[in-house]
Amino acid sequence: MYFDTISFDKRAGSGSRSPVFFFIPGWGFLGTVFSLIDGFPMDVLYPKGPSWKVPETAYIERLETLLREERPVHLAGWSLGAGIALSVVRVLERPPKALWLISLRRTFPGEALLKMRELVEKDKADALRLFYRDCFRGQERLYRRFKRHIEGVFIECFKKEDLVQGLDWLRDHPVYKVPSVDGVRTILVHGGKDSIAPLKDMPSMSQDVQSLVLEHAGHMPFMTERFKDELTAIEKGD
Repeated sequence: MYFDTISFDKRAGSGSRSPVFFFIPGWGFLGTVFSLIDGFPMDVLYPKGPSWKVPETAYIERLETLLREERPVHLAGWSLGAGIALSVVRVLERPPKALWLISLRRTFPGEALLKMRELVEKDKADALRLFYRDCFRGQERLYRRFKRHIEGVFIECFKKEDLVQGLDWLRDHPVYKVPSVDGVRTILVHGGKDSIAPLKDMPSMSQDVQSLVLEHAGHMPFMTERFKDELTAIEKGD
């Protein structure tokens, strides 16, 4: 079994048609990062291990099962995970309710990926700590909770070879333009203070793709109250 769930919606249960946030995390992160926040508009389903190591067929099968159950599915990919989500959504038989592409960068400079690879190979823990600090820029309170409760667990979970494989994935999967997907509302979300995927490095968008910039967020805009409000509005049909 590749996936797990954090339950926020107390109404959800066996046979429930309550909405689900299918979250594909980025490099160096797991979906359990959602345990840092006190509430979220719906349950969060996520891969148990590194998102780039899960076979694409596993994502497709799990999503198709949810969609056959008539669950409103919000497919969300963050950073590296946004590239995975964009690839997966194109082959689904049924469309999700929305596609959230969060902190997606067109491409990462080769020298930056090489530098991170060298840091990982030299000292994985230090490399991840530096990366995590940059991710939470603009969200200091959340970062302090992360350091206290999760950072050590994440560092322990990721093997060096997995992290290197993830960097290679980023190198090999640029996204220069976000296309429209038939029947799917697509939202490209960015943090205004993001130094890892800066606004200037966002991919271009097809005309019907929406853009949402959360000015005070860094690389993790999905962990803001504003994002939760936007997600709730779209789930309600606004």
